[in-house]
Amino acid sequence: MSQEVRFDKTPLDSVLCKVSFPPIFSISEKAPAEFQSLIMKDYPIASRSNTPFPPPLGPQKLNLPGGYCFVAKDRMWEVSLADSFVSLASRTLTDRETCERCVGYTTWKDFSERLGKVLEALNKTYQIPFYEVTVLRYIDVFQRDKVYKTKLGWGKLITPPFLGMLALNILGVSETGYISTSQVHLKDDLQAQISIKNVVNTNTDKCKEYRERCLMLDSSVLCRTRTNKKDFKVLLNKMHDQSLQIFLNAVTPKMRELMKEVR
Repeated sequence: MSQEVRFDKTPLDSVLCKVSFPPIFSISEKAPAEFQSLIMKDYPIASRSNTPFPPPLGPQKLNLPGGYCFVAKDRMWEVSLADSFVSLASRTLTDRETCERCVGYTTWKDFSERLGKVLEALNKTYQIPFYEVTVLRYIDVFQRDKVYKTKLGWGKLITPPFLGMLALNILGVSETGYISTSQVHLKDDLQAQISIKNVVNTNTDKCKEYRERCLMLDSSVLCRTRTNKKDFKVLLNKMHDQSLQIFLNAVTPKMRELMKEVR
């Protein structure tokens, strides 16, 4: 059983899991009608698209030459299919009238079950022999003003190892344009790339927009080891547990207090 920690005021912006497999050229040569029919109930909006998802604070643009996108009615979930990978992405939307954040991702159990159904449809349609590179990416955007109503400095909210030179308060390091990236090796042959960057987020409050400087925690856990389909669920849970530990080690006790952990 994988770990689960939930917060009432989650900073989560988007989640992406991308699973690569040996190229199947028929995917780009012929529309994946059978695959579409198997997932259409959950992702009825289909298109050939190179549009990045989720924009603009979410995971970077996926290279989708000859690819296909299948989107849920609520626009918060999307499946992407190309000749060498499939991905599932979820994002958080903000209602421009009420300013309420609508979070697609609720629990790891729900996300992994959704991904399981997508992979089941993939294997039923194309008989994938094994999986190659797997990436699990979480993007969190911390909005001090809009969401957490605090004037505390980032050093009180994000731990020094993740905040990098911004935590040292030396050399006149400015928040504007700040980015700090680390690449580390983890147990179980996993790797991680972790970035903290300053971003400007446009918020809406009673029909008035204002721009707020936020911090984005962008963490990806990768497995470059070939994985059999029967072992994939175990691998995925390990990747999630590592992602969760990255997040929990990045935030201070004060930040956890502001996020209001759901017990």
